[in-house]
Amino acid sequence: MRKTVLLLLSLVFVAGTQAITVAEAINIGKALENMATTPEAYTIEGYVTIIEDNSFSTSYKNMTFWIADTRGDAASTAEGAFCVYRGRPTQELQAGDKIRVTDKIKKWNDKIETSTTNVAVTFLESAPEEPVIEGLMRVCAQNLQNYYFNLNSGRGNYTQDEFVAKTNKIVDNMLAIDADIYAFCEVEAQPIVLQQLADSMNAHAGVAGRYTAVNDGISVTWSASADYNIKSGFIYRTDKVATVGNSLGGTNGNGYYAHTMRIQTFRQKSNNEQLVVSMNHFKAKDSSSDQGNATRETNATNLVKALKNVSTDPDILILGDLNCMVGETPLDIIANAGYEEQLLRYNPNAYSHCYNGGELIDHVYANESMAQQIIKASVKHVCTYKCTSYVTSSQSYSDHDPCVVDIKLGDYSADVDVTNFTSDTPKAQKTIENGMLFITLPDGSKYNVIGIRVR
Repeated sequence: MRKTVLLLLSLVFVAGTQAITVAEAINIGKALENMATTPEAYTIEGYVTIIEDNSFSTSYKNMTFWIADTRGDAASTAEGAFCVYRGRPTQELQAGDKIRVTDKIKKWNDKIETSTTNVAVTFLESAPEEPVIEGLMRVCAQNLQNYYFNLNSGRGNYTQDEFVAKTNKIVDNMLAIDADIYAFCEVEAQPIVLQQLADSMNAHAGVAGRYTAVNDGISVTWSASADYNIKSGFIYRTDKVATVGNSLGGTNGNGYYAHTMRIQTFRQKSNNEQLVVSMNHFKAKDSSSDQGNATRETNATNLVKALKNVSTDPDILILGDLNCMVGETPLDIIANAGYEEQLLRYNPNAYSHCYNGGELIDHVYANESMAQQIIKASVKHVCTYKCTSYVTSSQSYSDHDPCVVDIKLGDYSADVDVTNFTSDTPKAQKTIENGMLFITLPDGSKYNVIGIRVR
């Protein structure tokens, strides 16, 4: 089954014998008057960036998709994107497929696109498959934008059909991401909600009991304030991971943020390694003056304190919609406590939500020992792209994109020489720092014993 997803691509346009880049082609389009077209056709060869079905013409295999200059995650941050409007590919496409399109360049309401409806699209080669990494753990985090089982909650206010459609979109994209742990925020504070989503994932995957929700004990009585009836929570894959201990709140009290800031320890079944996952939803930005920043500072302070009291494992991953960007004081509090932003570590131009053109307000922070085991962190643009109305996916179910973290638990990267160390080395001193075992020899040399965790 073809998955309709957001994708990325590396492209070349050819006008006659002269090849131009996507950026150059977009500049040509920008020079046009609105709704005007170029007199010359250009050939585009590259990798798809975003793709949507046109539901009114799917029998003709028509698609609208975007292409950019580079292949991989960087394409999502390229300056602009070229739109192939209702292209007709020779076969159905998926993320990363290489294609060829020849058509004139058009400007339509400031969007640069092919000038012909049903333009021919030639399939050239399939996207390379992602390498399989043995023992990989994948964690996915996303704000689900008012995912409420109660259809008249005051948040979302879905019809039953709209709720089912939203659920199906979430399920399709979550199964495509294929995570072991899913962390969600902005969901109804009732046990049935995430368990129902897990049940839907099982039904779509065709495997009973594969996914289940963490039992957090949260069941909020409906009140006049719809905001109070919201929480963060977890779904996990039962054949890959298990929970350790109870679900904890990110504050000492039982108020609103105890529900939106949640902490859970998980154990990877293949190697018994553990990690602490914290999923959060900080105070929303409420105005240009943003009087809520003080609340977010309190959120960050409370979270750091709560995580210091977690004794189940030293590896800590902070996730969620923190409603502020790097450089703002709430994130400084987290960073000063020894946590590093991982999305920007792997892509300095990452964005997850749209205010004025794409901002990173959803975050992945890791402490030092956790960061050593992360091999990739990225934003999957399944809901937004370049934050313009004409490149919002038809598969959108939220105003936030999911963040995905790939982890090799137990894999540490310390370059040390232990050839002169044996178990009977005299007067060797052992120390434990951030859960790592260190050996200090009489000459003062210090070695990290890789692969040994101390709990």
